[in-house]
Amino acid sequence: MESRGTSMGQLERAIGEKSRTERFARRMVSNRVYDFVADTVPEKVAQYTNVERGLKGLLGEERADKVIDTRLYRTIADGVANNVFSFPVYGLNDKLAAGHSWSEVLGTRISAFFGNFVVGRPYGVYNDWMLKKFGVKKGRHGILNALKRYGANTLAFGTGQSPIYGLYLIAGKMLPGALKSTLDMNVDPIVEAFRNIDWGKIRDGAVFLTFAAPMLGGPQRWVYEKVRKQFGVNNKV
Repeated sequence: MESRGTSMGQLERAIGEKSRTERFARRMVSNRVYDFVADTVPEKVAQYTNVERGLKGLLGEERADKVIDTRLYRTIADGVANNVFSFPVYGLNDKLAAGHSWSEVLGTRISAFFGNFVVGRPYGVYNDWMLKKFGVKKGRHGILNALKRYGANTLAFGTGQSPIYGLYLIAGKMLPGALKSTLDMNVDPIVEAFRNIDWGKIRDGAVFLTFAAPMLGGPQRWVYEKVRKQFGVNNKV
């Protein structure tokens, strides 16, 4: 019995020693990893968490601030925001509401990709103006301010995005003909493409997007604000 008790005690001590050894090893490894990272990763790596910080890490604080303050930089930021939101949302609308084939959806999105960079900034400024007209206070919470924000974003989307979207649908329909006319040096394909446009489907797509404004206006504004924050222009608009 005594030898059995001794064996059990030795086993428990061995397990305890093993546990302490494992805990010590873990601490050593974690400390070494931490020291390795701290010694080998420069502090500027932390600046690459978004576009603004990455730009400052690349160009330096002063030069980056000059770039960020330019109209072109803010135009790029809003163009990116417009494309990030538009590609998946409008692509589904092209297919389901406007009745496009997937090839036509692709053509419309390609046409819209470049167009979104052109109209992204004007729409962003228009949405900013609408928020000011509604008296929306930035950073303020409350039901009244939330309702004002909702109304401003919905109205901006319905009156600003729907007409542009209609033009993109037309461009998507005409893109194959335009390419063929360019390659053949002949205007007939693009004229034929224009004649074959189904204006009823164009209208249906634009109308559907207008009625979807109460659901899409807020999310698009949210995307704009997130992208602007990444670019460091959220407070410079």
